[in-house]
Amino acid sequence: MKNRIIISFLVVVTLLLVSCSGNEQMIDSEQEVKVNVDTSMENAPPKTGVDIVTKEELEQEVIEKEESNIETEDKNIIESSEEESDILDDEVIIEEEEKELQQEQQTIEIKTSGVKFSPDEITINAGDIVKFTTGSSHNAVEIDEDTWNSGGGNALDGGFEVGFGKTKEITFETPGTYYYVCQPHAGMGMKGKIIVE
Repeated sequence: MKNRIIISFLVVVTLLLVSCSGNEQMIDSEQEVKVNVDTSMENAPPKTGVDIVTKEELEQEVIEKEESNIETEDKNIIESSEEESDILDDEVIIEEEEKELQQEQQTIEIKTSGVKFSPDEITINAGDIVKFTTGSSHNAVEIDEDTWNSGGGNALDGGFEVGFGKTKEITFETPGTYYYVCQPHAGMGMKGKIIVE
């Protein structure tokens, strides 16, 4: 019984391998494949109408499948590497764009000269930097438009401020018009404005 199961298994495997490997055999519809098993001989090869696959052929089949799997894994690794490379390329492009934006960012300097700011009116882009440099008797304090128009010097709550004799860089991110004065000399017209587009 044990031999019959083994032989039947080998015949099925053989038929599958023959059909898979492309070595199809044309069998006449009238011809039958007969498998004769002699159970009295344990080690005798089965008698079949089909060639039995040898152990070496089965081992070669396993080796070929393993090589095919390795090739598939290598291909997947290469595709994964290419995807990672594309991601890195995108990151490099983003970094380059950020650098370009930083290069486009301008720094404009406003200094005190006598009892005025020089220049006293500028137009900049959002993200640009204004570098204030004040003399020892001057400051620069942000005020609202009404105070600016009236020549007053009351500081705007939350506005920027540059101390006496100080240098300070301020980045203007939000578009709008920013008004400022030198408080001790506001009544003398020491004022300026920054227009952020």
